[in-house]
Amino acid sequence: IERAIYAYLVGLNTLAEGAGAAGLAALLSDPERFGGRKIGLVLTGGNIDPRLVSAITVRALEREDRVVTFRITLRDRPGELGRLADIIGREGANILEVSHQRLLLDVPIMRATTDITIETRDGGHAARIRQVLETEGMVVTRLAPLHHPTS
Repeated sequence: IERAIYAYLVGLNTLAEGAGAAGLAALLSDPERFGGRKIGLVLTGGNIDPRLVSAITVRALEREDRVVTFRITLRDRPGELGRLADIIGREGANILEVSHQRLLLDVPIMRATTDITIETRDGGHAARIRQVLETEGMVVTRLAPLHHPTS
C-alpha cells in the first residue's frame, strides 16, 4: 500500500489514502497475475495524514537510493567534519542530517563516527560518493533502510 500511495503521488500527482490505493497495491504485489490483461483501477479517498505522506515519500526516496545514510569513521582531528562536508558538496550531494559521535565507548580512540544522510541522484551517484570517501581514508558503511532491495 505504501508503494502504491507513492506511485500515485509521483506518477499521477494524485494523493490517495491507503484504502484508495489498495487496488494498485494488489497489482504491484503480484504483477504476473495481471499480465496481459486490461486492468481498471478505482482511486478513491485522499484522507491521509500529511506526516504519513512525508514518511512514505522519504522511505520511497531511500528505496530509490535518492536519500542515503552512511556511517563514516574518520580521524578525530579539527577540520575532519568540514572535510567530509566539503567532499560531499563537491560530489554534488546535499546533506540532510548529521550525527557526530566522538565520546561513546564503541567509537575507536582518536576516531569519530558520523552518521550522515544525503540526497543523491541515484544509486550510482551514492556509490561514487562512497568510493571517494573511502579513497580519502574514511571507513564507510551504508546504513540501509529496512527491506532495501540491495541490502
